[in-house]
Amino acid sequence: MITCVNILCYEPNKIMIDFIKDMYNYFKEKKLNYSIYLTIDSDKKEYKSEEEYTVIQFDHKKATRAGYKDILLRYYHRKDTKVKSMALDKSLYYFTRNNKFDYYWFIEDDIFIPSVKTIPYLDKKYKEADLLIGSCKEKKDDKMDWHWPLMVRNNRNKLRKKRLEKAEKSKDYYFEKPWYHGWCQVFRISRKFIEKIEEFVKKNKTLTFMEFFFATLAKKNEMKISEVEEFKLKLCYECKEKNLFKLNEISWKNLYHYFKDLDTQKEFRERKNYKY
Repeated sequence: MITCVNILCYEPNKIMIDFIKDMYNYFKEKKLNYSIYLTIDSDKKEYKSEEEYTVIQFDHKKATRAGYKDILLRYYHRKDTKVKSMALDKSLYYFTRNNKFDYYWFIEDDIFIPSVKTIPYLDKKYKEADLLIGSCKEKKDDKMDWHWPLMVRNNRNKLRKKRLEKAEKSKDYYFEKPWYHGWCQVFRISRKFIEKIEEFVKKNKTLTFMEFFFATLAKKNEMKISEVEEFKLKLCYECKEKNLFKLNEISWKNLYHYFKDLDTQKEFRERKNYKY
């Protein structure tokens, strides 16, 4: 099994790079078949690939023109809502054109990976799933609440009221019902899943919101889904705290969100003796 670990960030820092190198050295020492990628959203500075990792960094317009856009809620994440493609969109664009791995991890930079052993442990436990996700739940009603109006084709108005109005009138959906959803700040997908994403974009000229896109795409294509108990999520809306977990809550077998402070990530690894 050949596996890609792809870290998503706006800009990397030394702590992130050092841990990536620690993972690389562990994988190499244990003769594990992993390759590490780092997808960088910012274009303020050009970053170069190194022996330990490959950098994915290019102008957002390249992904947008190809239809790899709007997987995130850009009117929340960006002041400049004209930018339609961010790190995850760019990653999916890149890997549909370089689909050479059996499995792909996508890990946002506010996910805490406690140990270099964590990802191999999870891969061994959840071997053959096409989608590893924190949860996968069916939508049981017809209410167009939350972000469900984005299931309507081209319903991209930044005003919620306008999106709701269109959703009430249109039945032109990206997927037939039932729909599914699940949090996916970290997830793993298969080579087959990458192919299905490419098919979706060729047909629809866009992606759509990740928290229902991945789960619904998997269900509609009868792919194997595993809900991962080791993905520990604490929701964070307008957080003032940078980390939502304490040291005594951390196990090396789990992945944690929300964990924005990389200095604390480093400290926790060292105090838990999880660095190596």
